[in-house]
Amino acid sequence: MAACKSGMTKTEMRRCEELLARHAGGERADALKELHSLVEAVSSPIDKAGLLYHEVLWLLELGDVPGARTRFEEMKNNLVAGGIGGLPPDSGRSDLCASLGFMALFAEASILIAEGDKTKALLVLEDLVLRYKKQLSLRKFSMVRGEILTRFGMLLADENRWLDAGPFLEQAAPPKSWQPVHSYYLGQFYYTTRDYKKAGKKLKDSFNDSMPQQWRCLAHFMRGVCEYHLDDLEGAKREFEQSAQCADADYIRKYNIWGWLETICRALGMNAEAEKYHARAIQTVN
Repeated sequence: MAACKSGMTKTEMRRCEELLARHAGGERADALKELHSLVEAVSSPIDKAGLLYHEVLWLLELGDVPGARTRFEEMKNNLVAGGIGGLPPDSGRSDLCASLGFMALFAEASILIAEGDKTKALLVLEDLVLRYKKQLSLRKFSMVRGEILTRFGMLLADENRWLDAGPFLEQAAPPKSWQPVHSYYLGQFYYTTRDYKKAGKKLKDSFNDSMPQQWRCLAHFMRGVCEYHLDDLEGAKREFEQSAQCADADYIRKYNIWGWLETICRALGMNAEAEKYHARAIQTVN
């Protein structure tokens, strides 16, 4: 098996850097087209694999999941041709040969998430996080590290492994566009561990116009519970009412929202309103 070796010319390296800058500047489709040409032009399988890593991620950004899967298979073939048949050991080196194992796992996990296979994606990310701690700490991977830890934490949470998910969510520095979703998951983690003050703050940070309705209902409900335990009954009442506004009958029944509102209204001395919610609670049960 040949030793891992890269060797792009200065012209090819300069072209690669220009394409990365153009992509970052918003020229995604044009940069992708030229990157594909550069992949075909370079001679080293290792260099091809490194460029294909970027092509996979850019295709995913543009929603071409089948195309990303095809180019990922080419990336793997080039890794084998370049002398990396298995995953290389973890290393503090920042050269391409040392980082390609890390990059391959991240590309694979990203594709699996886009394909909807969260179970396999979780296994791949777990392997990456445990196997490549030194690579994750490298400065050049600082941005992708935030994405990895966020994705890993969210996938663990989706499996209801909240105690495992929490530390990764706390460590993560996600991309700006992910911050509301990250706050939502982190809020749920703190809610699970009954840290109601932190949970309420993070859940408040999670609200935005694109928030799915079911998340909005649950976020308001959890904030209501948090405010209740923090002795802010008026705040709790407000959050439960907002949760009920976007919830259907099954959701209201599942979380006993009318029952919560009845209890809070009685504690506030609002007996007439409490009776109203009591009647609704009975209707919901029946």
